[in-house]
Amino acid sequence: MEAVSGLAQLLLILATLSPQSWAQSLVRLNSGLQVSRGQAVYVTEKELQFNVLDEQDTCKVEVVLNEPVTQRVGKLSPQVFNCHFLPDEVKYIHNGSPLLQEDTVMLRIYRFTDSETFLDTLLLRVRVVEPQDSLIQLGSLPLEVPVFYSLSNVIDSRVLTFQNRPDVICTVRLLTSETNVPTSGQLVRDDPTKTPATKDVEQPSAPNSGPRQGRQTLPCPGNKACSHGTKEVRFLKANCEEFLTLGLKYQHLSPPSPEIDYVPIRVELRDHSSRALLEMESAWIPVLIHGAMQNQPPRAAFMSMFILEVDQFILTPMTTAALDAEDDETARDELVFNVTKPPGQGYITHLDDHTKPTASFTWQDLNEMKIAYQPPNSSYAGRRTYEVEFQAIDTSYVTSDPIMVHFSIRSAETNAPRVSWNMGLDLLEGQSRPITWENLQIVDNDNIDAVHLVAVDGPLAWAAERPRWERLHVQGSRSTRGCGGVPSLGQRHHQGLHCVTDHGWPTQHPTQVPHQHPPQRRHSSLPDQQRGLRAAGGRVSAGGGVHAAGLRPGLQRRLHRVPAHHPPEGGRGHQEGICPATGCASEELPAEGAVPGPDLLPSPWRRGV
Repeated sequence: MEAVSGLAQLLLILATLSPQSWAQSLVRLNSGLQVSRGQAVYVTEKELQFNVLDEQDTCKVEVVLNEPVTQRVGKLSPQVFNCHFLPDEVKYIHNGSPLLQEDTVMLRIYRFTDSETFLDTLLLRVRVVEPQDSLIQLGSLPLEVPVFYSLSNVIDSRVLTFQNRPDVICTVRLLTSETNVPTSGQLVRDDPTKTPATKDVEQPSAPNSGPRQGRQTLPCPGNKACSHGTKEVRFLKANCEEFLTLGLKYQHLSPPSPEIDYVPIRVELRDHSSRALLEMESAWIPVLIHGAMQNQPPRAAFMSMFILEVDQFILTPMTTAALDAEDDETARDELVFNVTKPPGQGYITHLDDHTKPTASFTWQDLNEMKIAYQPPNSSYAGRRTYEVEFQAIDTSYVTSDPIMVHFSIRSAETNAPRVSWNMGLDLLEGQSRPITWENLQIVDNDNIDAVHLVAVDGPLAWAAERPRWERLHVQGSRSTRGCGGVPSLGQRHHQGLHCVTDHGWPTQHPTQVPHQHPPQRRHSSLPDQQRGLRAAGGRVSAGGGVHAAGLRPGLQRRLHRVPAHHPPEGGRGHQEGICPATGCASEELPAEGAVPGPDLLPSPWRRGV
């Protein structure tokens, strides 16, 4: 329930942060799903409908994958589908886990018009019920491991049985690679080429107990993993009857562990003649581990400071020095953090798409510094502090006590221009969108009118499989190059800065012939984290020369593309009115290592001394 509450708060943050249009909700109906454990269910118009008033508009639905507290016991496919989906197109498949009674799927809806992009986000709740007619029946004899590191009893007809039906083919698959279960052991079978490992243990004789027994050969003790003359079975597909005669066993490997583990399988019934899939069901076979304790919840790590220092406007990555947790039964890289109390202003995001907030993330992403905090775009004179609460979740979905982290934002003390807001764009190939103040915001303390924007890398893109171009264009300029001209902020407000994507070659002058090979990319001398759309003018000379000092590292404008199934009419999808009649000429980029100056700026924006 804590995960669902955190996701609900995330939806409120999305509604306030997104620069796209929110004139009305794109969701007409969202009644949720009901699925039998281990089975699949199709999404129909009875559960999910969208508001698409104009049939000519393109409407797409994307399944959000970077929220680990969603789709925990199942998957919704396909990842991207049309708002007008077919009755048998969108399907939720439960993986058979008995650990949760409900699941959540986050969907992001895009509606693209000729001039605007509408965006909405919803949570599709999935209720898990027990199947009425199951293909898998657990037997009276459970799988049991008597001591740590030992083997269980054999998986046979006493442990589970399968429902037999005439004229069908019954097959069993292991789901170990898909579910990362079992967590504390592995499935094995006897290997004739190996001999069981044993250890000689001397048995002391008690007084007056008769002659000494000497040394006896006993099974491997329970203080280390030893070979039992077996080999691991990680991938398996077998007939249902054959599966119960393979002599499969569970081997315990890593104490301390919870008192129960699982072996996941999937049963498929196919038509005998056509091999068409008729029915499918997944189940997790429980394994009882004697001597183990009940699973304990995660806890906050002792060495973390739980304080994140943030500079004003700066997207700041989080590290394990600011937030960390540990668990006795779950490895650290398998832990998940859920944001139960988001910051009062700003938002936590994943750097794979820093324009959208996130409500959960993995410890692995936190350790790799892929999780960051975007402070608000408002300026304050003094330091501000926000209290943010997290919860750590282990592989058994047991949550920790709330972990409090203090986000401390210090005010900036610089006169260099900075990017205070960068929310990116969402558009289809072949469309254009204006870059507005809601998408990109620049601040400067002393002279905002002297700040210019320079495109140093990124907008001009080439795809090997198909010629595809992207560029930025300034309305009223005589030429475009990636970012067409270098407008000042005042000019950008009045004239507009557009992002254009083309299908095919860029517009050429009638006398020019396009080359039949991709152009050589010129790379900026700036490091990778500084490429993209920049606010130039850390120090602006009297002649308008731009120096690199004072630029904030890590600023980049991201262009998010949702591919269209069909290109716009007209072949290349060029937008009328974006380029002059003579075509979009290209300005030369500065040579590597060069600092842009007045002579390197496009001619419409050069200023004399």
